[in-house]
Amino acid sequence: MKKKLFLLIIIVSFFGSNMFAQVVSNGRNAPVKIIKYEYVAPFINQQSKPIILMPFDENTKEFIPESLFVDGRMGVGYSMTNGATLNSTLVCNEDNISILFDDSSILSGYPLNDWSIQINDHFQNGDEYFAIKDVTANTIPFKIVSGLSDNALFVGSYGRIGFGTSNPMLELHIADGDTPSVRLDQDGTSGWAAQVWDIAANETNFFVRDVTNGSKLPFRIGPSTPTSTLTLREQGFVGIGTWTPTTHLDVKGHIRTDSTFLFNPLTEMPENTEGCIYLDGNDHKIKYYNGTSWVTIGDSHGVLDANLFGTVLQLDIQGGTSISVDLQPLIADLETRVSALEAVVLGKEEIKYTSARLFQNAPNPYKNTTAISYFIPYDVENALLRITGVKGELIKDVEIYERGEGSLVIDVTDTENGTYFYYLIVDGQKIASKTLVKIE
Repeated sequence: MKKKLFLLIIIVSFFGSNMFAQVVSNGRNAPVKIIKYEYVAPFINQQSKPIILMPFDENTKEFIPESLFVDGRMGVGYSMTNGATLNSTLVCNEDNISILFDDSSILSGYPLNDWSIQINDHFQNGDEYFAIKDVTANTIPFKIVSGLSDNALFVGSYGRIGFGTSNPMLELHIADGDTPSVRLDQDGTSGWAAQVWDIAANETNFFVRDVTNGSKLPFRIGPSTPTSTLTLREQGFVGIGTWTPTTHLDVKGHIRTDSTFLFNPLTEMPENTEGCIYLDGNDHKIKYYNGTSWVTIGDSHGVLDANLFGTVLQLDIQGGTSISVDLQPLIADLETRVSALEAVVLGKEEIKYTSARLFQNAPNPYKNTTAISYFIPYDVENALLRITGVKGELIKDVEIYERGEGSLVIDVTDTENGTYFYYLIVDGQKIASKTLVKIE
């Protein structure tokens, strides 16, 4: 017994100053209780946990100048009650929840910005949210309101971000049941005029919407649009239907306009490239390069001489070339017209064609099919209707077996929209030609 008492006296004498509280001033109204403690378990029981000896006083705050380990769950807040069930590691329970991160750096150059996590507004009828607040700047850069759907914001593997999806397939993936969109809102806070644009897509089109000016759609792309429908290349070249434009505008296919082509007049000839066309600013005439020389479109001065050999008209053109035109079809047509006129003037009951005739197709323009009427004399052995493109490429040949007046229904739905020519060829001679236009 004496030995045990002697040992207790030694322990108290050695550790006594470290086992009791000391109250000091903290420069504020409330005192701070500093609890000094030591790990004394080895002297009492090798299997027990550290023992902390501290007095308790409702009127003081306690300051622990050591690392604090809590073996269990912790409840914090004025609304915590004794014996409350803690279902999480840390429970914050009160009507004004926030966690402050106060950086106490004092050395020059060290970061010292303060942050806080704030839960809900702290006034009546306020908003419900989870937010990160920049306390120093008094701003809230990150805020999540209550009631959001699952995966409203999802950060997946490889740093991919999903909006409305837990499986983002690209760096930014937006999923929505009706027209996923991105809004670009210049709100006027920097002094510039307010302007709002939307970039959106749905089953009808991908589009850019000018929200400020009546929600117009100045740019649209429909589904299944072919590759390279519109391309912009590094030289400043624009391609339509091609990925390799060779000039400022390179179009693969036909060009159509419901208005006019506008040429800026040039005072100097452009590069001598076959097929090049321009408006000469000196004489205000349109000219093209035929591979040898510049030719004025519609200028009769390009014809050096004209000679008529029977029904064949020969035109000698600048550059040493000549063109021969057989006028027989034209003469035959004129004869037919004169005969018809005579029949009307003389009061004949029946008007009959004396030569082959070709009539304008109807409807024109057309979408899928069109009808072409004709008259083939009965003494004709071979008759052919030929359809070509504007460059003379063959589109279709149709044999005509019936004689007299007739009509052919032409189906060229497999051709592109544009302008085409059709000819009537009788016994190897081209009698007449017409123009047809295919539209959507």
